[in-house]
Amino acid sequence: MKKIAIFCLLSILLFALPGYSQNPDLTAEDAIRYINEKIKGIAEIKNEKGIMVIQFYEKGKINRTDKVSFAKLNPESVEYFPEEKAIVLKCIQKDCIERRIINPKTAGQFSRISIFGTFDAKTQMGLIHAFEHLLMLFYDLSYKSNKPFER
Repeated sequence: MKKIAIFCLLSILLFALPGYSQNPDLTAEDAIRYINEKIKGIAEIKNEKGIMVIQFYEKGKINRTDKVSFAKLNPESVEYFPEEKAIVLKCIQKDCIERRIINPKTAGQFSRISIFGTFDAKTQMGLIHAFEHLLMLFYDLSYKSNKPFER
C-alpha cells in the first residue's frame, strides 16, 4: 500500500513540474507537414538533403521554384508582413536563394522568400513558429523543441 501511495505521489509531482511535457520533440518533417497543410494550393516545401525546395503554384501549376540551404536562412527574421500579406524568410547573408521562374523563363539569386496568402492571426503565428523551428533545426544542431506551432 505504501509503494502505491509513493508511486501516485511521484506521478502527480512529475506532471505538475513546470516545463514537464509528454510531447516528443518536433522534427523537421513535423514542421514541413504543418507548413504544407497551411499553404496548400499556394506553395509546397520539400527537404532535399538539407536544401529547402519550395515550389509556388499559379492556377494549379508550378510557376516558380526556390532552392536554398535551410542553414542559410535566418531563423530570427521570419515574420508576417500584413501590407504584403506574406510570410517572409530572409537570408543570413545576401542572395542565398536560387530562384527559377517557369513562365517567363528567368532565374536569379535573391535574399528573401515571400509566401503570399491571407492567413488568420493564429495561422500567421503558427507558420512563423513552424518556420522558426524548421530553420533552427538546421542552424543549431543541438536545438530541440516540443512547443506546438499554434499556441
